[in-house]
Amino acid sequence: MIKKFLIVSCLILTVFIVFSGQRAWVNSQEAIHQSSTTNDLDTVSESDETNDSNLDTEKNDSFVTLIANQPEKAQKMWLENQQNDQPVDITLVASESALSSSQNWTTILEEELTSLYNGVKLNFTVIQHPDEGTSQDWFEAFEEGTYDFDDQEIVLYELPTLRDNGVLSTDDQVVYMNGFLEEFQSLLPESNLFVLPSQPIYQATVYPEQVKAVRDAVEDFGFTYLDHWTEWPSSDNMELEDYLTEDKDPNSLGHTTWGTYLVNYFSAN
Repeated sequence: MIKKFLIVSCLILTVFIVFSGQRAWVNSQEAIHQSSTTNDLDTVSESDETNDSNLDTEKNDSFVTLIANQPEKAQKMWLENQQNDQPVDITLVASESALSSSQNWTTILEEELTSLYNGVKLNFTVIQHPDEGTSQDWFEAFEEGTYDFDDQEIVLYELPTLRDNGVLSTDDQVVYMNGFLEEFQSLLPESNLFVLPSQPIYQATVYPEQVKAVRDAVEDFGFTYLDHWTEWPSSDNMELEDYLTEDKDPNSLGHTTWGTYLVNYFSAN
């Protein structure tokens, strides 16, 4: 009887030991699996964060490259507005001649920059020079507050030199240009001014000299001069006529040449 009791006890004890060992093994495997799953999730999360960080870095580097041609103050403004998700206000001042076609340097620049600067909202305003307006007319209107550039981060100003030709002397043009630049610098210290000439004219002699004199004044003030004439045939080259209408306004080729130069500048091409 005792022997039989011992045998039964041994069997029960053996079953208990086996069951306990199996349960302990199962628990240990579950713990290992849970730990592995947690580690995997942590790894995935860290990987996602790294990928997001890399994308942000690549996007920022691409934007920095895009604005590389511009002055340091302008670059700083672009980066701050991008980081703070703020729009950039841009005013384009153009001549009646430049706006003679629905497709011109202002529309080309607006369309292309809106596409290229897709991470920043751009607000464009176009101002036309007064009809037959000279540098004197522009300066007096600006001084009187006719044109409000407050809060405009970027201003592209087409020179009215073509209208000045035969009306104002070169010296007077420089005087009025200096007056405008002084007012702009004083009233709008945070704005970024870019100055550009109107279209070149075939066989012009005095006009290029006037443009050069005004350009020197602009650069003496430290403003950026955008010389799109480098992309046109020279004024003594008959091919220049292929870029102009009979009225000496830019034609389709002229507008495209002009606008493409500006797009390339503002995209660092």
